[in-house]
Amino acid sequence: GEEVTLECKVEDAKPVAEVKWYKNDQELHLETRVDVTEDSTKRRRHNLLSKLTLRLTPADDGSHYSCHAHHPALNTPMKATVKVSVQYPPGPPVITGYTAGEAIRAGEERTLTCRSRGGNPPGRVVWYRNNANIDSTYRPTGGESVNEYKFIVDSSDNGAVYTCEVGNNLTEKPLLSSVKLDVQFPPDKVMVSGPEESRVGENVTLTCFVDNSNPPAEVSWVVDGQPKQESSTRHERASPGGWHTISKLALAVPPVDRDMMFTCHATNQALGETKVDTFMLSVLRPPQPPILHGYSEGSGIRVGSLQRITCVSRGGNPPAHLQWYRNGQKIPSQKHSIDDESSAEMEILAEPQDNGAQYRCEAHNAAASSPVSVSTTLVVHFPPETVKITGSPRQLRAGTQAILTCEAGSSNPPAVITWLRD
Repeated sequence: GEEVTLECKVEDAKPVAEVKWYKNDQELHLETRVDVTEDSTKRRRHNLLSKLTLRLTPADDGSHYSCHAHHPALNTPMKATVKVSVQYPPGPPVITGYTAGEAIRAGEERTLTCRSRGGNPPGRVVWYRNNANIDSTYRPTGGESVNEYKFIVDSSDNGAVYTCEVGNNLTEKPLLSSVKLDVQFPPDKVMVSGPEESRVGENVTLTCFVDNSNPPAEVSWVVDGQPKQESSTRHERASPGGWHTISKLALAVPPVDRDMMFTCHATNQALGETKVDTFMLSVLRPPQPPILHGYSEGSGIRVGSLQRITCVSRGGNPPAHLQWYRNGQKIPSQKHSIDDESSAEMEILAEPQDNGAQYRCEAHNAAASSPVSVSTTLVVHFPPETVKITGSPRQLRAGTQAILTCEAGSSNPPAVITWLRD
């Protein structure tokens, strides 16, 4: 935009030389040309000063302006040439590699290219991400400045603004162009939470939290293999640029004899990707009435023998706690629990006093309002410890009547007494 005056001086010519101006070998005929002739210091010779005033444009940058002096005494014209360097601001930045509104997937590689044509000196091309400088490595090539920024797209790029800034020492304010990315990505994770245990008939609420998806994930519930409609679902903005999804499922625990499995499916429909989490609800159940193994009611055992009786209870959650009692007093036992089956084994070294003793096994857990039990009464066979004969009267005489009594000690069954006479 500035005006520049080029001067061409041809000295000591006779007659006065003729001057022609050229731009890149193209002769110029401009009204801004002024020629002044004056006498030379040498006798009968003349000087010619030709001035050419130009208003330069960016198109003049690198142009060659030449002054040709023609004279009858010359076979070829004399000439002088100057190359013009015009400083001017660069052109506005142009971004390629992303189109506004285009949806791209997290994880893919993307190259954003910013170009600025012209500029002398060439424009500086700098990339910014959300106003932070991320790449200043531009290169001038083919009359333009180029900066290519290559990166792997991630979820934090959703909504991120990538700005290209161009300028040189002639730009009062940087030239800017921006793109705002729309990035789609599946949920980072899915997590189901709720009460660890519950009883049949109680109301429970489970929550499925879906972390950071774009677009928001759609949630579906499956309970024990059957689809179940959610009670409520809402979406919340996530700081990395996506959406949280919170879905709740409320229900009354049905009468089941097992734990319940809840599965939450979170699907990003745009990407066709699903993540799943499973939650197990422990359903508290009272134990079934126990049964006894190892002894049949009414059968007898011999005194001194070892008798093992096992109490077994099934179906409880948590597994039943079993306790043996003898005539109402706690006695120890060997306890085992596998899955929902509990057992308690006790050992009895049969003694006479065990005959008629009541052995009772109680089963109880947190789901039972009162214990359930089974009992048996032990029958122990034992011989009498003593046999005694007494006579009356003590002093016996011939011809008198005497009574002999045989007494056997306690036994089960009762002893059979047989009299023998030598």
